[in-house]
Amino acid sequence: MVKFRGEVHPVTASIPAGPAEVTSDWLSAVLSGEDSYVAIRDVEVTPVGTGQTGATYRAAVSHSQRPPGLPDSFIVKLPSQDRTVTGWACYRCR
Repeated sequence: MVKFRGEVHPVTASIPAGPAEVTSDWLSAVLSGEDSYVAIRDVEVTPVGTGQTGATYRAAVSHSQRPPGLPDSFIVKLPSQDRTVTGWACYRCR
């Protein structure tokens, strides 16, 4: 939990499995700190690149509340959405 200006805000965040899980609530949680609360109102996630083991997205945001100097977009690197690359493929063992 983060307490900011007398208000308590729950903070829970895990690494998103895919771009659909990069939400305003998730970004608010990971950007908030002990003495600052970031409130993201909207987020638009678009792909900007892929690698061998991951995918990169730009998260363009609208803020409800933000500390000075926080940008309007962020780069988020997530696991590849290609399951054969991330080792989710099943192989028949002999």
